[in-house]
Amino acid sequence: ILDIQSLLSQVRAGLWSRNGSPIWAQTIMYKSIHCTETYYNEDIFLLQFCASAIEPKQFISMIFHKFSLNDFFVFTPNLSLLENATEEQKKAHTEKQHYENQQKILFEDALVLILIVLCERSRSIDPEKADLLQIRRHIIHRLATKDMPFSEIARNIPKRLVKNLKYIDILKEVAIYNQPKETEQGTYSLKPECWKEFDRFFAHYNQKNLQDSEERFKIYKKSDDYQKFCQEGGQSRIQAQLEIHSKLKELQNLLHTNIIHAIIFFILFHTAFELNHKCSESLFITALHIAELTLRQIQLQKVKLNNSNTNSFNLTNEQLPISKLCEINFPSSDNILINARY
Repeated sequence: ILDIQSLLSQVRAGLWSRNGSPIWAQTIMYKSIHCTETYYNEDIFLLQFCASAIEPKQFISMIFHKFSLNDFFVFTPNLSLLENATEEQKKAHTEKQHYENQQKILFEDALVLILIVLCERSRSIDPEKADLLQIRRHIIHRLATKDMPFSEIARNIPKRLVKNLKYIDILKEVAIYNQPKETEQGTYSLKPECWKEFDRFFAHYNQKNLQDSEERFKIYKKSDDYQKFCQEGGQSRIQAQLEIHSKLKELQNLLHTNIIHAIIFFILFHTAFELNHKCSESLFITALHIAELTLRQIQLQKVKLNNSNTNSFNLTNEQLPISKLCEINFPSSDNILINARY
């Protein structure tokens, strides 16, 4: 399964460009709305099961190994070429830059895969609740890309979910119907209060969907509704992502390993010192999102500990020790340069 996810990332990074369009067609079909429930969702569920059954460090290490990123986490400066560099040196430098750009895409996709394994709920909660949650998430994230007529929304959601008796009710809950105008069809638009459930790491987005939805989300962030949401704490989306079936409770441990902490440090270090040859804006956003999830989970446990003396943690009925939540083994607590060589 990890080989398949790695292949998808390699195709997006351009490593298979010489194989022509057939390889692209396979990746598109694998994640298409017609095959997503048969292949993609089941593969993600199997990865969730594996992540719960083995050590978190081992699972994350396997992902980075399959994505060929073992040599990526080395702190090397991106030194500019000297003016008297030879043609061979210039060629080697250009090839290295091209390779590092490809690795950045693989790195980003590996992190997004970890987030999807952690947050995807299509199979990891009660089936009846999962269907209702998936209908709501699909409608919200499709309407986040653009306003759509009823037929187009239905085409972008698995048929099994469209046939659900609650489908129309959920559509009315999250969307506003815009009356048709002359030759234009009537469309549905997302209600402003539902933007708080928008997630840029939605498992079924492609690159175009992500770009379109983020452009519209930027417009929403300038509205009064977003300011009100921020004043209220802005926690609804994060809390919803942490809900999970008790049988998969070990998934939460993925956030609390020194590997994840080191990755966050790696990205923030390269961003702070503008070492863009191994970092990008999207990687920075992904790192912040992982950090947000981690801190939110710690905060929820502290609230739980303050309100109860029982051994319960969030929705999983098991408490993580504080030492587990704070597992980080950098050699220095105050010297970033020493940690950079770690």
